[in-house]
Amino acid sequence: MKQRAIIIFGPPGAGKGTQAEFLAERHGFHHFETSQVLEAAFTQKDRDAIEVDGIVYPFTEEQRKFLAGELCTPEVVAHFLKEAIEDFARKGKSVVFSGSPRTQYESEAILPVLEEQYGKEGICAFLLVCIPETSVARNSKRRICVVCRLPHPGMVEQEILKECRRCGGELTRRLGLDVEKVIWKRLQEFSERTMPGIDVARKRGILVHELDAEREAEEVFKDIEERLAKP
Repeated sequence: MKQRAIIIFGPPGAGKGTQAEFLAERHGFHHFETSQVLEAAFTQKDRDAIEVDGIVYPFTEEQRKFLAGELCTPEVVAHFLKEAIEDFARKGKSVVFSGSPRTQYESEAILPVLEEQYGKEGICAFLLVCIPETSVARNSKRRICVVCRLPHPGMVEQEILKECRRCGGELTRRLGLDVEKVIWKRLQEFSERTMPGIDVARKRGILVHELDAEREAEEVFKDIEERLAKP
Protein backbone atom coordinates (compact mmCIF):
# COMPACT_ATOMS: atom_id res chain seq x y z
CA MET A 1 0.00 0.00 0.00
CA LYS A 2 1.15 3.57 -0.67
CA GLN A 3 2.08 5.86 2.21
CA ARG A 4 -1.10 7.01 3.90
CA ALA A 5 -2.80 7.93 7.16
CA ILE A 6 -5.74 5.93 8.47
CA ILE A 7 -8.03 7.08 11.28
CA ILE A 8 -10.18 4.52 13.10
CA PHE A 9 -13.00 6.03 15.15
CA GLY A 10 -15.36 4.18 17.43
CA PRO A 11 -16.67 3.94 20.99
CA PRO A 12 -14.77 2.06 23.71
CA GLY A 13 -14.58 -1.65 22.93
CA ALA A 14 -15.43 -1.29 19.23
CA GLY A 15 -12.08 -2.82 18.29
CA LYS A 16 -10.17 0.26 17.15
CA GLY A 17 -6.87 -0.97 18.57
CA THR A 18 -7.35 -4.47 17.17
CA GLN A 19 -7.96 -3.19 13.64
CA ALA A 20 -5.00 -0.81 13.89
CA GLU A 21 -2.80 -3.73 14.98
CA PHE A 22 -3.94 -5.75 11.97
CA LEU A 23 -2.87 -2.87 9.70
CA ALA A 24 0.45 -2.66 11.51
CA GLU A 25 1.14 -6.40 11.40
CA ARG A 26 0.00 -7.09 7.85
CA HIS A 27 0.72 -3.85 5.97
CA GLY A 28 3.52 -2.17 7.93
CA PHE A 29 1.58 0.79 9.33
CA HIS A 30 2.82 2.41 12.51
CA HIS A 31 0.07 2.08 15.10
CA PHE A 32 -0.04 5.38 16.95
CA GLU A 33 -1.88 4.64 20.18
CA THR A 34 -2.90 7.89 21.82
CA SER A 35 -4.19 6.15 24.95
CA GLN A 36 -0.81 4.52 25.50
CA VAL A 37 1.02 7.81 24.99
CA LEU A 38 -1.26 9.50 27.52
CA GLU A 39 -1.06 6.61 29.96
CA ALA A 40 2.73 6.72 29.82
CA ALA A 41 2.72 10.50 30.29
CA PHE A 42 0.28 10.51 33.19
CA THR A 43 2.08 7.83 35.16
CA GLN A 44 5.10 10.13 35.42
CA LYS A 45 5.52 11.74 38.80
CA ASP A 46 8.32 14.21 38.14
CA ARG A 47 6.39 17.03 36.48
CA ASP A 48 3.89 19.61 37.73
CA ALA A 49 2.54 21.07 34.50
CA ILE A 50 2.37 20.83 30.72
CA GLU A 51 2.99 23.97 28.64
CA VAL A 52 1.40 24.26 25.18
CA ASP A 53 1.61 27.45 23.11
CA GLY A 54 2.47 29.49 26.17
CA ILE A 55 -0.42 28.17 28.26
CA VAL A 56 0.34 26.05 31.33
CA TYR A 57 -1.96 23.10 32.10
CA PRO A 58 -1.77 21.53 35.60
CA PHE A 59 -0.41 18.02 35.27
CA THR A 60 -2.43 16.62 38.16
CA GLU A 61 -5.72 17.75 36.57
CA GLU A 62 -4.86 16.11 33.23
CA GLN A 63 -3.91 12.96 35.14
CA ARG A 64 -7.20 13.05 37.07
CA LYS A 65 -9.22 13.33 33.86
CA PHE A 66 -7.41 10.39 32.28
CA LEU A 67 -7.91 8.13 35.31
CA ALA A 68 -11.60 9.11 35.59
CA GLY A 69 -12.39 8.21 31.98
CA GLU A 70 -12.77 11.85 30.93
CA LEU A 71 -11.08 13.25 27.84
CA CYS A 72 -7.90 15.19 28.52
CA THR A 73 -7.58 18.83 27.46
CA PRO A 74 -7.68 18.85 23.63
CA GLU A 75 -4.81 21.33 23.35
CA VAL A 76 -2.55 18.97 25.32
CA VAL A 77 -3.50 15.89 23.29
CA ALA A 78 -3.25 17.75 19.97
CA HIS A 79 0.25 18.92 20.89
CA PHE A 80 1.41 15.32 21.36
CA LEU A 81 -0.24 14.15 18.15
CA LYS A 82 1.03 16.91 15.85
CA GLU A 83 4.63 16.28 16.84
CA ALA A 84 4.24 12.55 16.18
CA ILE A 85 2.52 13.01 12.80
CA GLU A 86 5.30 15.22 11.49
CA ASP A 87 7.95 12.80 12.75
CA PHE A 88 6.39 9.74 11.11
CA ALA A 89 5.79 11.56 7.83
CA ARG A 90 9.44 12.65 7.69
CA LYS A 91 10.42 9.02 8.12
CA GLY A 92 8.12 7.97 5.26
CA LYS A 93 5.88 5.87 7.49
CA SER A 94 2.19 5.17 7.00
CA VAL A 95 0.28 5.64 10.25
CA VAL A 96 -2.96 4.39 11.73
CA PHE A 97 -4.68 6.18 14.60
CA SER A 98 -6.99 4.16 16.82
CA GLY A 99 -9.48 6.57 18.35
CA SER A 100 -7.73 9.86 17.60
CA PRO A 101 -8.56 12.66 17.09
CA ARG A 102 -10.98 12.47 20.03
CA THR A 103 -12.63 15.90 19.97
CA GLN A 104 -13.75 18.56 17.53
CA TYR A 105 -10.81 20.72 18.58
CA GLU A 106 -8.34 17.90 17.96
CA SER A 107 -9.85 17.21 14.53
CA GLU A 108 -9.60 20.87 13.56
CA ALA A 109 -5.99 20.99 14.79
CA ILE A 110 -4.73 17.64 13.52
CA LEU A 111 -6.48 17.01 10.19
CA PRO A 112 -4.78 19.95 8.44
CA VAL A 113 -1.42 18.54 9.58
CA LEU A 114 -2.32 15.11 8.21
CA GLU A 115 -3.42 16.67 4.92
CA GLU A 116 -0.18 18.63 4.67
CA GLN A 117 1.96 15.56 5.35
CA TYR A 118 0.00 12.84 3.50
CA GLY A 119 -2.31 14.73 1.14
CA LYS A 120 -6.08 14.58 1.44
CA GLU A 121 -6.15 11.64 -0.99
CA GLY A 122 -3.83 9.76 1.37
CA ILE A 123 -6.21 9.97 4.33
CA CYS A 124 -9.03 7.51 5.00
CA ALA A 125 -11.24 7.11 8.07
CA PHE A 126 -13.38 4.32 9.48
CA LEU A 127 -16.12 4.51 12.10
CA LEU A 128 -16.65 1.22 13.94
CA VAL A 129 -20.22 1.01 15.17
CA CYS A 130 -21.47 -1.10 18.09
CA ILE A 131 -24.15 -0.77 20.76
CA PRO A 132 -23.26 0.55 24.26
CA GLU A 133 -23.86 -2.85 25.87
CA THR A 134 -21.19 -4.35 23.62
CA SER A 135 -18.76 -1.61 24.62
CA VAL A 136 -19.33 -2.27 28.31
CA ALA A 137 -19.07 -6.04 27.94
CA ARG A 138 -15.84 -5.91 25.93
CA ASN A 139 -14.09 -3.25 27.98
CA SER A 140 -15.00 -4.73 31.35
CA LYS A 141 -13.15 -7.88 30.25
CA ARG A 142 -10.28 -6.07 28.55
CA ARG A 143 -6.70 -7.02 29.40
CA ILE A 144 -3.53 -4.98 28.86
CA CYS A 145 -0.03 -6.29 28.12
CA VAL A 146 2.28 -5.41 31.01
CA VAL A 147 5.22 -5.08 28.57
CA CYS A 148 4.01 -3.15 25.49
CA ARG A 149 0.62 -1.95 26.87
CA LEU A 150 -1.35 -3.32 23.89
CA PRO A 151 -5.07 -3.60 24.81
CA HIS A 152 -6.82 -6.95 24.27
CA PRO A 153 -10.60 -6.29 24.38
CA GLY A 154 -13.03 -8.88 25.64
CA MET A 155 -13.89 -10.25 22.20
CA VAL A 156 -14.49 -13.99 21.85
CA GLU A 157 -11.42 -14.51 19.68
CA GLN A 158 -9.19 -12.65 22.16
CA GLU A 159 -10.53 -14.02 25.45
CA ILE A 160 -8.70 -17.30 24.82
CA LEU A 161 -5.30 -15.59 24.50
CA LYS A 162 -2.87 -16.39 27.32
CA GLU A 163 -0.22 -13.85 26.32
CA CYS A 164 0.09 -10.60 24.34
CA ARG A 165 -0.66 -10.94 20.64
CA ARG A 166 2.15 -8.52 19.80
CA CYS A 167 5.07 -9.33 22.13
CA GLY A 168 4.09 -12.39 24.16
CA GLY A 169 3.97 -10.43 27.41
CA GLU A 170 1.72 -11.13 30.37
CA LEU A 171 -1.87 -9.85 30.17
CA THR A 172 -3.45 -8.05 33.11
CA ARG A 173 -6.67 -6.21 33.95
CA ARG A 174 -6.83 -2.42 34.55
CA LEU A 175 -9.34 -2.54 37.37
CA GLY A 176 -9.22 1.22 37.97
CA LEU A 177 -10.09 2.14 34.37
CA ASP A 178 -12.01 -0.79 32.91
CA VAL A 179 -14.93 -0.75 35.32
CA GLU A 180 -18.53 -0.20 34.27
CA LYS A 181 -18.90 3.29 35.78
CA VAL A 182 -15.82 4.59 33.95
CA ILE A 183 -16.76 2.84 30.69
CA TRP A 184 -20.19 4.49 30.66
CA LYS A 185 -18.48 7.85 31.26
CA ARG A 186 -16.20 7.19 28.29
CA LEU A 187 -19.22 6.31 26.15
CA GLN A 188 -20.81 9.63 27.09
CA GLU A 189 -17.58 11.44 26.21
CA PHE A 190 -17.48 9.69 22.84
CA SER A 191 -21.04 10.72 22.02
CA GLU A 192 -20.72 14.32 23.14
CA ARG A 193 -17.13 15.14 22.18
CA THR A 194 -15.74 12.68 19.63
CA MET A 195 -18.70 12.48 17.25
CA PRO A 196 -18.48 16.23 16.45
CA GLY A 197 -14.85 15.61 15.50
CA ILE A 198 -15.93 12.97 13.02
CA ASP A 199 -18.26 15.53 11.46
CA VAL A 200 -15.25 17.82 11.01
CA ALA A 201 -13.50 15.11 9.00
CA ARG A 202 -16.53 14.68 6.76
CA LYS A 203 -16.83 18.43 6.21
CA ARG A 204 -13.17 18.52 5.13
CA GLY A 205 -13.97 15.97 2.44
CA ILE A 206 -12.42 12.97 4.19
CA LEU A 207 -14.35 9.80 3.48
CA VAL A 208 -15.55 8.08 6.68
CA HIS A 209 -16.60 4.46 6.16
CA GLU A 210 -19.07 3.13 8.75
CA LEU A 211 -18.55 -0.54 9.61
CA ASP A 212 -20.54 -2.94 11.77
CA ALA A 213 -18.22 -3.72 14.71
CA GLU A 214 -20.53 -6.27 16.31
CA ARG A 215 -18.89 -8.89 14.08
CA GLU A 216 -15.67 -10.79 14.69
CA ALA A 217 -12.53 -8.70 14.24
CA GLU A 218 -11.32 -10.60 11.16
CA GLU A 219 -14.59 -9.92 9.33
CA VAL A 220 -14.32 -6.20 10.07
CA PHE A 221 -10.72 -6.17 8.86
CA LYS A 222 -11.68 -7.75 5.53
CA ASP A 223 -14.01 -4.79 4.96
CA ILE A 224 -11.21 -2.35 5.81
CA GLU A 225 -8.78 -4.02 3.41
CA GLU A 226 -11.34 -4.04 0.60
CA ARG A 227 -12.01 -0.32 0.99
CA LEU A 228 -8.32 0.56 1.19
CA ALA A 229 -7.63 -1.42 -1.98
CA LYS A 230 -10.01 0.75 -4.00
CA PRO A 231 -8.42 3.72 -5.82
